[in-house]
Amino acid sequence: MTFEESKRDKLHRLPVLCIMNALGIVAWQSSKYGEADQKLRLVHPLTWVYIVVMSAASLVMGGFPRTVRDVRSFLKNSAVWF
Repeated sequence: MTFEESKRDKLHRLPVLCIMNALGIVAWQSSKYGEADQKLRLVHPLTWVYIVVMSAASLVMGGFPRTVRDVRSFLKNSAVWF
C-alpha cells in the first residue's frame, strides 16, 4: 500500500479526520512502514481549541493524573509544530 492509498483510506474511514484535514489541522507524515501517519499541527489555532475541549472532557471522565499523562503523550507522539 502506498502513502497516498493509506491516506485516502484513513480519510474515508474517519469523517472527522476528513474535516480536520480540509481545515489544515492535520499534517501527514510517512510512518516507518511507509504508511500515512496523521499528526495535529500545533501552530494551527483550531488545534488548541481541540486540545482544550478534549482535555476538559478527559478531566471529567478520567481525572487529573490520567489527563496529564494523556496530554503529555499526545504532545510527544501525535503533534508537530508545522
